[in-house]
Amino acid sequence: MQKANGKEQVTSGEWQAFSPLKFNVCKKNKDFSHHKGTKDTKVFLCELCAFVVKFVSGLSGLWFSATKQEPQLKLFFVAVPFSLQNLKMGCRVFILAFCFLTVTAAFSQTPQQSAAQLRLAQDFERMGQFDRAAEIYQTLFNGEPRNGNYYFGLKRMMVQLRRYDDWTAAINRRLEVVDDLNARVDLGDMEFKRGQAARAQAMWKELLQKYPQPGAYALVANALVENRAYDEAMQIYLEARQQLHNPSLFVLELANLYTLRLNYAAATMEYLRFLEANPRQFPFVQSKMNEMTRDDAKNLEAVAKAIEAALPQSSQAASLQRLLAGIFMQGKEYGRSLQAYQTLERLSSAADKANVGSEIFSFAEQARTAGAFAFAEQAYQIILRELPNSPYVLPAQFGLGQSLQGQGKYAEAQIAFASVIEKAPGNRNPWALRGLLAQGEILFENLRDVKSAITIYTQINERFAQVGGNERLEALFRLGDCYLALGDEKQAISWYEKARQLGRNNQLIIDKVNYREARLAFYQGRFSATKNLLEPIVNAERNENEAESMVNDALELLLLLDANMADSAGALLSFARAEYANAQNQSSAAIDTLESLLKHFPESNISPQALFSLGNLYTGQQKFDAAIARFRKILSDYAASVVGDRALFRLAEVHETGLRDLRQAQSLYEQLLKDYPQSLFLEEARRRARELAEKNKSS
Repeated sequence: MQKANGKEQVTSGEWQAFSPLKFNVCKKNKDFSHHKGTKDTKVFLCELCAFVVKFVSGLSGLWFSATKQEPQLKLFFVAVPFSLQNLKMGCRVFILAFCFLTVTAAFSQTPQQSAAQLRLAQDFERMGQFDRAAEIYQTLFNGEPRNGNYYFGLKRMMVQLRRYDDWTAAINRRLEVVDDLNARVDLGDMEFKRGQAARAQAMWKELLQKYPQPGAYALVANALVENRAYDEAMQIYLEARQQLHNPSLFVLELANLYTLRLNYAAATMEYLRFLEANPRQFPFVQSKMNEMTRDDAKNLEAVAKAIEAALPQSSQAASLQRLLAGIFMQGKEYGRSLQAYQTLERLSSAADKANVGSEIFSFAEQARTAGAFAFAEQAYQIILRELPNSPYVLPAQFGLGQSLQGQGKYAEAQIAFASVIEKAPGNRNPWALRGLLAQGEILFENLRDVKSAITIYTQINERFAQVGGNERLEALFRLGDCYLALGDEKQAISWYEKARQLGRNNQLIIDKVNYREARLAFYQGRFSATKNLLEPIVNAERNENEAESMVNDALELLLLLDANMADSAGALLSFARAEYANAQNQSSAAIDTLESLLKHFPESNISPQALFSLGNLYTGQQKFDAAIARFRKILSDYAASVVGDRALFRLAEVHETGLRDLRQAQSLYEQLLKDYPQSLFLEEARRRARELAEKNKSS
């Protein structure tokens, strides 16, 4: 101590000793006169002030950046001045230690408090309040720069807010306490975001030379991807393979980048490289192949060529053939898909003779389900002709009949089903039952030979009386439908009630019986009875997995009744009679009744439904111009009616399958997507529009 102008002042050495942060605690000419007490007390109070202010202002930076020594100890000794000759050391140390611990307790956070602050920051981040989130992340990071959660949270906010200078300072702060590779990569990332791409690349290059390891390459490439520098990221991955002498590195990352750059051939090669190393990941690779080739013939060719080029060197030949078979099936390249399945059959049958024919049968079933009946027929015939000992012979014979039926070859289909029945003797063989049902279906639905169909369905009921299941129930329903078509309403009700008795524990069967009997009551003009039968269908409690087709049909008929009950003796009754005539295969009589309805009741609410029925009837008679006129009448006058979207869909179908005007059909399907975005036909219309677009593009 020394005096100046009558005041006790601190020497420069003493001042530096207890004010290492250069913070002027006692600003009055570095004197102690504003403190009360003896000289020693005044010195002590000033030193205490310096300590407290210094501790509070530098808490985050000094406490947690201390070396492995106790931070309290370090701060304590920094705070104690070096010239304290006139104060009793023991008392002074005790008082300073007490004050330090008090301040520490006041300013430090428990782990629970830090966790709560982190959750709050994350909540603000999710709500888009980035400034508030950044403030909390910054506080947490300042207190514990080693913590990765705080670091990455702060990083997200700084990038979001474009506070690059603040973020660079935080990166450097973290690097002072931990040698973090992420932070070193982030320094280059900040330069890239500032527009200094060359500088960033140079920093990363130097970093990769210093840390030649997969993790470093991955971090740099990820930073480039986040900045949408996809080509540069690919070069980093490829460089990693070369420098680390490992061609299997980063296969999925490269595959994704090649896909983003629409280089599907290169992406395919990466996925195949992944499959070679991970054969059990076939479903994953197959899904990626399907994604790349969906609805695009050009992509399909690129992927197929890449797979075919890899086949000779691959140890997973069967898997690659299956990939080819799948993408060709999806792309409706049925001939090429069949070739791939035949190759698969040769590979698999050699190892599994008991399951011979499984691959060909798999193709046939997929093709038939997709409506490619000619290719399905070809595959089923391969099994029947070339693989007579296959366990799939009987299913193939049945599938052959279905494929022939789908092509309109009804006589040949009947022969195929007869062969199924012949090869499946006995009264409990399910294949015989299915064969008879299929024959009855052709007779009733396709050939309109109702009496012959009754013979078949009666045979099923008698021969398989001890067999339950859906097939026998279907025969009972069909017997009722046949007698209804003949006008024998009493017999029809009798068979429907037998179906109710057999399926009395099944709500769906009860619904089907009630709906059929409601339709009959509607045909008869008993509209109140119709409603009474329909309402239990709509109101019945049912499980989520039960089919709801009857519910939708019942609702539609109820709406029709409610909208037209005021004219039940006029237009509604005429419509019911026309529907009954159609159910009896009397299409001409039905057309006459509906045309008369439209003439005599032009303002009726049922006009849209009458026009729609007429369009379908004319289509069935192949009078396409008349059908188109009725459908277009709906679209011009009743577009918002319940049959508006159906009329447009049927109009597109007539142009596609009737007139073979594929361009107009495509245009109409696309119109449905635009005009009826909530239609139940939306997905089917979209699928058909895509298919026709491909056909029209190549024609």
